[in-house]
Amino acid sequence: MQKMMRIKTHIILAVIFGLSACQADIKVSEAPKAEITADITLRATSDIQTPLPIKAASFVPNNVATWLGHIILLDEKGVLHRATTESAKTDVVAIGKYVDVVGFGRENKSGVFLALTPQGQVKAFVQIDDEGNFGPMAVSVSNLNIERFCPSSTPNSDFIWLETKDKQSHKMSVEVFEDTSVTLKKAEQGENADRSCKADNALRLSATYAMELDTSKAGLTVHSGDTKKTLDISDGLSIGKVKDVGFATVTTANMGSVYNEGVLLIAERDEGRLVLISRAYALKEISSP
Repeated sequence: MQKMMRIKTHIILAVIFGLSACQADIKVSEAPKAEITADITLRATSDIQTPLPIKAASFVPNNVATWLGHIILLDEKGVLHRATTESAKTDVVAIGKYVDVVGFGRENKSGVFLALTPQGQVKAFVQIDDEGNFGPMAVSVSNLNIERFCPSSTPNSDFIWLETKDKQSHKMSVEVFEDTSVTLKKAEQGENADRSCKADNALRLSATYAMELDTSKAGLTVHSGDTKKTLDISDGLSIGKVKDVGFATVTTANMGSVYNEGVLLIAERDEGRLVLISRAYALKEISSP
């Protein structure tokens, strides 16, 4: 009898130790982290596929056939591409190791843009046919050690700003001769003599609103005075959202169709993809209470 009691006692103790061991292996699952919601959400209007991620862009509007205005793109390897707001993919303009690009808004004339080499040389291109192809032009420019072009949301046909390697900003007048050559000369800087060549000049949505790209977080913020809000690009109609922003710019120029008041262009950080958003729609959403 006592032997049976001892056996039962051993069995009960074994069960208790076994349960304790099982419980020691049970991990309490952590509650999922709440997703951070942006202050403002914009839906993607359309997108364009690119061979490589884009690191710079500019605009060459067409005031006669606005939907044929060009977006000039510079990929991470330095190759120049072109597209329109109606494009699904891009076409190569020039293969090289370019580091920057700036376009001009010329009234009733062929589109023109400038590209910069790593050595600080300026190359010029002009639209040569109705298909949107661009060809080279001769360039004459003041002896400046150019670092980059100063971005602007409003394409100009008469002048640009650029920055030299000593971080000095210069206003340059632009003259195009019979679509065969272009001359850049130092111009009177006037009231904008102290203008800096900040990247956020390219993200001026309006006189009231400007955007900023935080490259460390791959995100966008929008400013109005001292107010700053986060901005997210969500899925549009059959258009995917932007996951990580690598580059962004905006133009106020008429680029046709829903982009007749300008376009906001956002490139994925590590993907060959651009998302386009109507500037008029973006301003409406951003300025809403």
